[in-house]
Amino acid sequence: MKELNIVDYGNASQNMFQLGLSLNEGAKVVGKILDAGATAIVVDGSHDTEAVGHMAMARHFGPIDPP
Repeated sequence: MKELNIVDYGNASQNMFQLGLSLNEGAKVVGKILDAGATAIVVDGSHDTEAVGHMAMARHFGPIDPP
């Protein structure tokens, strides 16, 4: 059996009145995880806040060109 190390980083700060700020802050949190060489899994109930994972990956790995 393979052992896995999993960490719950916690909730990124969100402000429902400043969506842009919340998305940027969330992307910074996910970026820290990616910078550490780990895999980030973003789980949330709405599509707009899950965008932080996409934003962080684009910042970390560069833009992805469509096929």
